Amino acid sequence: MRAQLVRMERQQLRLIERSSMRQEQMLEDVLKAAQKAAKPYGGQMKAKRAAEYLDMSLTKFYGHVRSGEIPPGYEQGGNVFWDRAVLDSVIQQWKGCASEDDPGPGIHALRKGHAR
Repeated sequence: MRAQLVRMERQQLRLIERSSMRQEQMLEDVLKAAQKAAKPYGGQMKAKRAAEYLDMSLTKFYGHVRSGEIPPGYEQGGNVFWDRAVLDSVIQQWKGCASEDDPGPGIHALRKGHAR
């Protein structure tokens, strides 16, 4: 009888340990997801993240790259990246100025070839 009680206690302890390990893993996964979601846009980003940065779909992003409105990315280690500074300059052009200090013709004039 005593041996059976000892076995049952050991089984309960193993179940508690497994449950604790699962809870720890779940907490780690939630923390990683939260850190990833809070991560600011870095200096270089792949197409999906660049499209998110510009608040557009991936299809629309690639369309702008094909049309030349967004410069093509650069290849590094088999991946294609876009530089945040380049994307920021595209945003400034779309706002209608070449830089914050220098008002430019805007993206519509750039498309028609009326750029300075």
